[in-house]
Amino acid sequence: MKAAEQRGDKTKKKPVIDAKAAETVKLVFKLFLEGDGAAGPLGVKHIAKWLNARGYKTPTGKAFYTSRVRAVLISETHARTALFNRKDTKTDEILPRHEWIPYAVPQI
Repeated sequence: MKAAEQRGDKTKKKPVIDAKAAETVKLVFKLFLEGDGAAGPLGVKHIAKWLNARGYKTPTGKAFYTSRVRAVLISETHARTALFNRKDTKTDEILPRHEWIPYAVPQI
């Protein structure tokens, strides 16, 4: 997220693409849909092994696990939609999904 504008004491932010992370996301989808050229499409477990064997890291610098690969594949943000208003700001409780507000994010 980067600052988009200042409204009083609040800074409004907008999503931006991290080029290095975007390349990894594209690779995960390519491996899932097409494979690595040596075999057909790879499953989540094999994608994690493939990425780790070649030194790829998550944005936080950690190794890939099946849960992280799965999260990339099912992320609504990677489908160009992010969600706003997911939590009650006073109680920090998750709101019902019908109250969430979708907004477009840049395409990778």
